[in-house]
Amino acid sequence: MEKEELEKKVVHKEDEIGHLKETEDQNRLLRSQVQLLTLNKSRLETKISSLRQEQEGWHRKFVTEQETAVRAVAIANRVQQSPSTPTTSITNLNNFLPPPPTV
Repeated sequence: MEKEELEKKVVHKEDEIGHLKETEDQNRLLRSQVQLLTLNKSRLETKISSLRQEQEGWHRKFVTEQETAVRAVAIANRVQQSPSTPTTSITNLNNFLPPPPTV
């Protein structure tokens, strides 16, 4: 009877060892998945940072273009509102001597 009990214990221990090996394999697989996920996370964080910088650049450019457009409209409005400056009229041209005759 002692032999049978020992054999049962051996079988039980072998089952435990098999289970531990499976657990170890699963742990290895999980560790490699964690490493891969960590690497992907790092790449995504780098990409997000790059996209944020690009977005900030586009925003600055947009704001600058808006400010330029506002200034251009303000200048155009001032030009429209300012009184016309007299230009050379025909009467002013009559005050000049005619060119000498060509021979």
